[in-house]
Amino acid sequence: MGAVYLGVRETLGQKVAVKVLAPELALVMEYVEGRTLEEVLAWRGARPPQEALSSFRKILPPVEFAHRQGVIRETRYDRLGNEVR
Repeated sequence: MGAVYLGVRETLGQKVAVKVLAPELALVMEYVEGRTLEEVLAWRGARPPQEALSSFRKILPPVEFAHRQGVIRETRYDRLGNEVR
């Protein structure tokens, strides 16, 4: 999977997420601040089924698109919390 680190794009002073995939290969992505799904559930508790379904309907199309483009191969549920608020 690879480790993810918080970095700074020095030219713009922006925070970025740096995912190290191999010793010589890293992916730099936009850093999105927020809670993981695990943290949201611990804080708010389990959501009613309709609310949970509504949240996941919002995030599934972009995840599917990225998967079809080969950008992602898998998604861990605990990394989806930024979109589920």
